[in-house]
Amino acid sequence: MYEFTVGWATSAGPVSGHTTVEVRGVDLERDLEVRPNKRLTGRVVLEEEDKEPLPLANIDTTLLSGPVMPANAAYRSLSQSNGTFVIDGVPEGTYPVWFRDLPPDAYVASATEGAHDILTQPLRVSGETELAVFVRRDGGIVEGVVTDSRGKNIPDAVVALVPDGLAREEVNRYRKAVTDSNGAFTIQGITPGSYHLFAWPELEGAAYRNAAFMRRYEGKGEPVHFGRGDQLTVRLKLADN
Repeated sequence: MYEFTVGWATSAGPVSGHTTVEVRGVDLERDLEVRPNKRLTGRVVLEEEDKEPLPLANIDTTLLSGPVMPANAAYRSLSQSNGTFVIDGVPEGTYPVWFRDLPPDAYVASATEGAHDILTQPLRVSGETELAVFVRRDGGIVEGVVTDSRGKNIPDAVVALVPDGLAREEVNRYRKAVTDSNGAFTIQGITPGSYHLFAWPELEGAAYRNAAFMRRYEGKGEPVHFGRGDQLTVRLKLADN
């Protein structure tokens, strides 16, 4: 199975098209329709109890072309001082939306395009698109230390907070930290919900987001649950032990 994308600039703006074909040892001929690329706009605001929403600047909104890896960041924009952002030239298609550079204690509480929840499902871009993004600063906090099987604290270990169940499809729930020289770590801004904590002495990239990689560690993580503002302390063993 192969995916083909074409695009070029015109006097009226960029156009593009996309198709998927399966090659079975014979010549193929396929028509590919190109359409004008789209504009995506939105606004990021801070939602607090009994207060008017406040705009948030410098929040990174990224449309991904595949799994949640920096290399798959296809289109992105930073919010301005009034919380608004614009991403131009987006081809029609489906994109997971990744929000980054939030305040340390914050998480995205809701993000919608019309009635469509883009935290639990990818965003479908087929026309002019507007997002409404609400952030809260009462995220959960977990702190602790990572040890090996002998109880020795492990510096520079990678700690990953991985959501449970269907929430593993939600790119914005994952969190990562690296232990200090004493094996201690802190993770803030955790969206309310159920998770497992895992630790490795070293880990390449964001492998903890890969379902096939994580299958070998099922049952080895530390289960944790967070409500708004919850704070937990754990003693975490290396997943490879």
